[in-house]
Amino acid sequence: MEELSGDIESFKNDVSKFSEIDEKIKEAEARIKPIKETISILKKEKAELKNEICIYMNTNDIEKCNLPDNGSIVFKKRKTIVPVNQQTIRDDLNRFFCTGPGNEPGFKNLTDIQKATSVYNYIYENREYRFTNILTKT
Repeated sequence: MEELSGDIESFKNDVSKFSEIDEKIKEAEARIKPIKETISILKKEKAELKNEICIYMNTNDIEKCNLPDNGSIVFKKRKTIVPVNQQTIRDDLNRFFCTGPGNEPGFKNLTDIQKATSVYNYIYENREYRFTNILTKT
C-alpha cells in the first residue's frame, strides 16, 4: 500500500505543477497579447508607408534616401519569374498548339525530340515576370 500512496503523492505533485505551469503560461500570454496586437498594427502601418514611399521613389527615380540618424532607405526593383505551375503550363501549351509554333504546318514534320524541345523552349521563353519593390533601411 505504501508504494501506491507514494505514487498518488507523486501524481498529486505532478498535477499541481502542471496546473501552476498552465497558469503561468496563461499569464504570460495575457501580457504578450497587447504587444502582439501593437506589432500587428505597426506592421500594417509600415506596409502602407512602404507602398507610398516606393511609389514616390519609383516615380521620381530616387534610389536612396538619407535619414537624419546617418542611415538610409534604399529602393530597388526586383524582377522575379512567375513560377511554373499547372495553370501556367496548361495555358502555355494551349497557346503553343492553338496560336503558336505548334499550330504551324512544319511542326508536324519535326522529330519527337525536336517537338519536345520546341515546346520546352516556348514555355521557358514565354514565362511571365513580376516586379516587386524592395525597401530596405541601412
